[in-house]
Amino acid sequence: MQFEPIQDEYWENRDSYSEFLDIYCEKCGTHIALYQKDGPGELRRMYVDRIHAPEDIKDNVSAQIDLTCKSCNRLIAT
Repeated sequence: MQFEPIQDEYWENRDSYSEFLDIYCEKCGTHIALYQKDGPGELRRMYVDRIHAPEDIKDNVSAQIDLTCKSCNRLIAT
């Protein structure tokens, strides 16, 4: 499956740089999400609108969600 980076009005402020990161559970190794990280440096926070897969996370655009591993129920992020 091919994913296109999201380029919004802040694209140039983030050095016009994006990369896709596969996020895995640290405990059991299950794939959690495909995330578009913008700008250089380490990943410090994730935004719901930058999650490309899976669809159930991508479509949940509420103000607060808990990201948990479906395999071991470990809390990944809030």
